[in-house]
Amino acid sequence: MEEIPAEEIKVSELSAANDIGFVFYWKNRIFRAINAEAVDKVKDIFKSGMIEELTENNLIPKSWITDYKLEGYGLVTEHAKIDVVSYPYEWTFSMLKDAALTVLKVNEIARKYNYQTHDCHAFNIVLDGMHPKYVDLGSFIKIEEGYRGWVAYEEFIRSYYYPLKIWSADNSFFARRALAFVGDMITHESYVLYKYPFTKILGSFRIKKMAEYYFNYRILSTIPLIRIKNRFPGIIGSLIIFIKENNLLFLQSVNYEKLIRKSKRISHKPSNTKWGQYQNGVYTDSGKLALSPRFERIIEIIKDNDIKSVVELGGNQGILSRILLDRTHVECATCIDYDEDAVELMYTLSKREHISLNPILQNCMFPVVGSCGKPPWERFKSEVVIALALTHHIILSQGLRIEFILERISRYTKKYIIIEFMPMGLWDGRYAPPIPEWYTIDWFRRSFEQYFKIILEEQIEENRILFFGELLNSIAK
Repeated sequence: MEEIPAEEIKVSELSAANDIGFVFYWKNRIFRAINAEAVDKVKDIFKSGMIEELTENNLIPKSWITDYKLEGYGLVTEHAKIDVVSYPYEWTFSMLKDAALTVLKVNEIARKYNYQTHDCHAFNIVLDGMHPKYVDLGSFIKIEEGYRGWVAYEEFIRSYYYPLKIWSADNSFFARRALAFVGDMITHESYVLYKYPFTKILGSFRIKKMAEYYFNYRILSTIPLIRIKNRFPGIIGSLIIFIKENNLLFLQSVNYEKLIRKSKRISHKPSNTKWGQYQNGVYTDSGKLALSPRFERIIEIIKDNDIKSVVELGGNQGILSRILLDRTHVECATCIDYDEDAVELMYTLSKREHISLNPILQNCMFPVVGSCGKPPWERFKSEVVIALALTHHIILSQGLRIEFILERISRYTKKYIIIEFMPMGLWDGRYAPPIPEWYTIDWFRRSFEQYFKIILEEQIEENRILFFGELLNSIAK
């Protein structure tokens, strides 16, 4: 058995708490170190056939027991690596909904093998392109044959059902903030007070207690008798034990099929955002993409430089990224935009067309960053960063300094950049506000050369000058 040197591994930032061990990276692969006392449990999980069925249904990454050893641990498993990892607060409504359905389908299959997940929060889901996958092997626990409850039912409600219902009521801001932090899910009282304002007469404390009693009752059948005796001494405890022993408890089962149907029925209408329909005009009447000379030129550059990975900033519906995946050697494309409707369309269209794009709902200049995990520029960094028709908006409309913008964009690339300068500013084909005197091609070029070496500068349209450059740091290396 090959020994993995402990000094060579990197522990996952999201593997802070795990019953069976921890996740780590080694040689650009992903592993899980299993505690000695959990070895038999993990071996039984793999022997059961559950992992094989979940993998066949594309619900978890391919996983297997290895021959590697890590000092202090009894076993090492390996998992197929998902290269681009997004977090729940970077998802759209449909992405969260598909994640919820994945959790339910995982547990539906697991029940056949007398297993279930004891937690199910959204950070246990990683989107592999268009496919949400459950990644927490340590969450699976053995249950008695015939047991129909689910210990993670409350967590499912707080992690998925509440945010989806809030989102369906056209409040995406509140819904996404409810997904922002590991271990800090929306509370029952917060949801109830939001959804039913008249409950304010009860007060948040009473609502909290009522929810606590209800969800504790829902898992009463899983609690050992000794704990019930200690928690409820006397007549009340004896009554609970009598009811439990005679199978008289109600509301103890969870019907996954019913929850799947209920989740599917939650819908969300587009919010009519400013840029949501921006790229609709690139389609012909027959529904095919009408490629502009501008896109054709970028395709040439990508092909000529044999680029395999791309991150597009402000990519709207991801049309260019999808074209690059289809017509070049690009193997991994990530498209980031802050417009919710645009990214929702990006996801649903890519899913319908079976294109493995990575849609991200984020502000690339001022991204939301959670309490743990990597910032977006580290997770999405690619061979080339593309920023088309972007800088003039954030320079002239938002007043950001060009140095700040280019420095922030440079974080997303390992080597190359494709960016446009719009010499006519915010001109829309008919009208443009006055352009500041300093806003010139010479000014942009000087700023660009502080971070990148110019490989190509080419005017491709009246209001578009294309720059193709190489990151100065990568040249130094």
